[in-house]
Amino acid sequence: GKQWYQRRVHGVSVTDAASLSTAETILQSLSKSGDLITKVVILVGNKTDLVRTRTVPIYEGRSLAISHDCKYVEVSSVLEHNVDTLLVGIVKQIRLKNMMEKHRTNIYARRKSAQVRMKGLIEKVLGQETKSKSCENLNVL
Repeated sequence: GKQWYQRRVHGVSVTDAASLSTAETILQSLSKSGDLITKVVILVGNKTDLVRTRTVPIYEGRSLAISHDCKYVEVSSVLEHNVDTLLVGIVKQIRLKNMMEKHRTNIYARRKSAQVRMKGLIEKVLGQETKSKSCENLNVL
């Protein structure tokens, strides 16, 4: 059967700095529980239409998302700005996470040679990541 991934979309009002702090607490909790790895997590900056009362700069939302390895998108439900992008992005992220999990399962199902295992260990230790990621690109993990 199909495996459905839980997703977590947390909204941050860009007019309320306390909501960013709440989001950080939630992301820390998800990180500790391991849910950031297994679930789709998207941080959403809402109310971008309220420019004059904005207290949360876009870089703070991005920074929080990057520090917890999740996605960030800003929307305005009133202006319908980026709402479709968010909805399509949620579906895309779930599909990508599902594909990644299937790939991971296939890799671990096969036996690896000692050389391949050692290379993977060295890359993990040295933190060598070949792809750069954007917290705002909902089309990649």
